[in-house]
Amino acid sequence: MNQYADWLVGLIDDPVMVVQIQDHLDFTGNVWPYEYGARDVESDLLMKTYYRLSDVSIGIALSEFASISYLLNQ
Repeated sequence: MNQYADWLVGLIDDPVMVVQIQDHLDFTGNVWPYEYGARDVESDLLMKTYYRLSDVSIGIALSEFASISYLLNQ
């Protein structure tokens, strides 16, 4: 996922848009061990795990939307 973020940010030359995209992709990168690991996912409620995964997918979709919108309106 880090390669995707680097590639996407490489397409954009507006610093404000770059920060917005990085913010959307914040939760798609490496996860610190104290945030949650495999054991946490096993013991967490299904809705909590679903929220985490949907938050990541929403961030990816928002970053794609922001990038495409920026590139089309240059």
